[in-house]
Amino acid sequence: MVRKIFAVLALLVHQTIAAETCFRSNCKKEGSSDSLTINHASFTQVPDQKIDPAWPINETLQVSGTQEERIRACTERCTKIGIHGCRSGNLSPYQENAPSTCDLFTYGIYAHSIHLVPLLRIVSTGWTSFHLFNSFCEGYPCQNGGICYPHFLTDEGYCKCTGYSGTLCQTLDPLHHEEAGHWTFDDYTLSNTGIGANTLATSESGDGIVLETLERDSPVLQCQTTNCLTIDNTNMPCLKDYTSPYGCTTGVTFGFWLRPLWKTTGGSFNYLIQGKATKQGLTFNSVTNSDIRLHIETSSTRHMCTLPFATYKPNWFKEWTFIAVTWDPTNRKWECIMDNHIIQITSSSVTSSSNGPIVFGNQGSDETKFLMDDVVYYPMYSTPEMISAVMDLTKSGRN
Repeated sequence: MVRKIFAVLALLVHQTIAAETCFRSNCKKEGSSDSLTINHASFTQVPDQKIDPAWPINETLQVSGTQEERIRACTERCTKIGIHGCRSGNLSPYQENAPSTCDLFTYGIYAHSIHLVPLLRIVSTGWTSFHLFNSFCEGYPCQNGGICYPHFLTDEGYCKCTGYSGTLCQTLDPLHHEEAGHWTFDDYTLSNTGIGANTLATSESGDGIVLETLERDSPVLQCQTTNCLTIDNTNMPCLKDYTSPYGCTTGVTFGFWLRPLWKTTGGSFNYLIQGKATKQGLTFNSVTNSDIRLHIETSSTRHMCTLPFATYKPNWFKEWTFIAVTWDPTNRKWECIMDNHIIQITSSSVTSSSNGPIVFGNQGSDETKFLMDDVVYYPMYSTPEMISAVMDLTKSGRN
């Protein structure tokens, strides 16, 4: 396949040429009524391929002349329509005694996933396809599933990233997601600094105390009573409707940093529950000073991971720990994460579950205080590498 880039200059009003001309790759120069209006555009031409005919056609015309004249007539018409009405087109095979059909599309080749781009054209001998050229997006520079959005008037563009950040989506960053939430206390009040903060439901800080610690370079929340922090999950469907978690096609991850201030004297201590019924959707607790337990209860199943203090974290009550759950839609299972470790889950039957908001606070028989910070949520399954990236992004200053 040979690609050819060429420029088209279309004169829309043939009058006196203005002193100022258009130097960008794709732009429109409009002057007063007695000056010239110019469209200047550059196209990438691809022989023996045509753009997916399923795209809606904006305009169709018949063009004649040599092959080069037909290509120029087709692209010149696209140029005159302008970038908001024409960004690509197809030209039917050349026949000496018959005109060619030129189909013009509003859609462009860019602004698609790199995995989809090869499917936008199909091999068709004799056909010629073309698209409006943008030097930033032409080579599809966005990595890791990023989508390239061109700015034709300046011949620049940008990569829209999901789960990655950086100019070319080159840096693993699970919190870089349109629906991500990231709750912190850095300005001494509860705030959601996640990209998806405007779409997620409002959450509120209860009677927790925001304070500074020597271990941390930003304020954290101290919890003791039953209503320390509430995360409203109204717009978090995969953390709301546990009767059908399998609808989470991309997965979901929910996590937070936690540090108990001293050991419990006995019994169980709940750091987090979801809802306030006997059966909870999501529960995290420590039991009788021996282990840490994380539960995810669906409509009929309890998924539980247990972590003995002695074998994993003997200084549990002296250190910060990152706690998370993530749903793997491919293997249809929940996973527990504590720091960088994936903990094996066991399952058992339950009779019901409660799907209320996620509540941090002391719901157990003891009165142990704990510190917490950096609650995160994003609708994607987290691999170990992604969990490590989230920890690196949020653990600054912790000991």
